[in-house]
Amino acid sequence: MRGDRECYPTLKACYDAMSGPEWKSSTGAKVGETWLDWNIKCCDKEWISCKSGLIDEIMFKFIPKLKGTIPPQLGLLTALEEIDVRNCDITGTLPDTLFSGDSGGLTSCRFYLLVLTELGAQLVTA
Repeated sequence: MRGDRECYPTLKACYDAMSGPEWKSSTGAKVGETWLDWNIKCCDKEWISCKSGLIDEIMFKFIPKLKGTIPPQLGLLTALEEIDVRNCDITGTLPDTLFSGDSGGLTSCRFYLLVLTELGAQLVTA
């Protein structure tokens, strides 16, 4: 996916699916609203990292009060290499669109998940 305006639908889908209106800092200040602003370049938005002008990493683990599901639109960010959802209240499964060719799909993305087991927490990469 190329261009600043093209990332907006994907980031808005994440914001909506992952309780964006509830994202607040430790002081109670609202955060994450840059994801809804068309006038802010994708690579200048909070918790976003880019290479060559394309989003390559979304640092969900730093978003306060994030919870919900990973939306299928995330698969549209074909340059995405890393998604870190450790310490997040994410439910559900990873959408097929992250791996299918229908929407582009991610070819070399690392997912960092924290899996709770009877033996304690375990870091899983997929």
